[in-house]
This record gives sequence, C-alpha cells and structure tokens, in this order.
Amino acid sequence: SQFSLNTEIFSPDNDGYDDVLGITYSDFPAGSVGNITIYNERGIRVRRLMRNEYIGTQGTLFWDGLSDESTSLSIGIYHILFEVFQANGEKIEKRATCVLAKK
Repeated sequence: SQFSLNTEIFSPDNDGYDDVLGITYSDFPAGSVGNITIYNERGIRVRRLMRNEYIGTQGTLFWDGLSDESTSLSIGIYHILFEVFQANGEKIEKRATCVLAKK
C-alpha cells in the first residue's frame, strides 16, 4: 500500500502555487475503511479529513490548511496519520509530515 503527499511544504495563501496539500493513497484492499487525522507539532488534533469512510483502492484528498472549525491554522509543522481498517480486521497506519507556510 502507498501513502504520499504531493509536497512537503504548502502555503494556503491563494497565490495559485501549492495552496492545498494533496494526500494520495493507493493499493488498499476493496472494502477498507479509513481515517485521516492531522495534528499540530504539539500533538493536538486540528483536523479530521476523513473519519470511518470507505476508501476504495485509491484516492486523493486535499487539505486547505483550515482546522475543523474552518479557521486558518498558523505556520508550522503538521503530522498526518492515515489509518486503514481492512475487512479481515487488520489495521494499517501510515504517517507523514508537512509544513504549512505563509508569506
């Protein structure tokens, strides 16, 4: 299974360049359920992009740098946790780190 980010640094400032973070996954078994949760550098959950959703074998989600409350998050390092629960009961965890930057 694969899990990747389209860039390590993104800047949601609407300048047309790396305004969103693309999160891509592939090669997961059909019938899997997934979660994508984003944490700040202190380990506090700031955004749930996906919660207990059927993911299919591949897909891409986008994060715009907003919190669950739709507020703009501050610059810094963010940790992304991707959890997949397969139909056979197996759990897969993938992690990635990105930087939210602003001018």
